[in-house]
Amino acid sequence: MRAVRIFFEKSGPARYISHLDLMRCFERTMRRA
Repeated sequence: MRAVRIFFEKSGPARYISHLDLMRCFERTMRRA
């Protein structure tokens, strides 16, 4: 898996998602893409 730099703004409910959960979510999305 190549390194991908993602810029995003945590706003609304996303602020309450932990960093690790967010990274796991991104990882899953990248695998499907």
